[in-house]
Amino acid sequence: MGFSAQLTEEDTQETAGRIQEPVIAKANPTEIGPTTVGEDPEYPVITMDWILQDPEHVGLTFNHLEWQPRERDYESQNGSDPEVKNQMKRLLHVLQRVTTVEKDDIRSHLNSSYAGDSLDEIWDSVRSTVNGLVTKFGNFDRDFEIKIVGNDYNGGNLQFPRYPSFVRVVGEDPALSFNDYEKKQNAKYMQLQQETPDSDDEFGDDDVEFDPEQF
Repeated sequence: MGFSAQLTEEDTQETAGRIQEPVIAKANPTEIGPTTVGEDPEYPVITMDWILQDPEHVGLTFNHLEWQPRERDYESQNGSDPEVKNQMKRLLHVLQRVTTVEKDDIRSHLNSSYAGDSLDEIWDSVRSTVNGLVTKFGNFDRDFEIKIVGNDYNGGNLQFPRYPSFVRVVGEDPALSFNDYEKKQNAKYMQLQQETPDSDDEFGDDDVEFDPEQF
């Protein structure tokens, strides 16, 4: 019986740990596509991994996850809190910038993906669509800037905002900024971090539990 181990380019890319504060910073995407998190059960998600490039945060990483919609999310489409449409807008916003596909074509692909006989079927289709667009038409060789916001849910989280704009192509898109609500949430997050021991290095991405309420 033989054994083998292989290093990929991603394995040998040096990082300085995870970002620990809300920030607007230059960054490059390292992976955008389907993956799973957690163990027994595993949850299918769309991951958006970035490595920061500005001098104050160079080498720090950031990860944003998109989770499978729930039945009540679809029911909210005719209400005041359209969670599924918000997710579609986030995906459209990112894909429009990290691929060469036109906005109308991305929207058409997403609209087709977010319809099906079951939530599992829909989410498989969405993840496949994102993977296909990024694999075939991805364009990561640009200068990006991203906005990372904090919240005080369940001990505090860092993520992309619920609504665009949070990814900018430098020189093409308007500058990013925190609105008043985001500034308040960022302050709450930072206050929590001062009160909570740092345990970031103790757990990896596979220890993330499905908790869509944070969005």
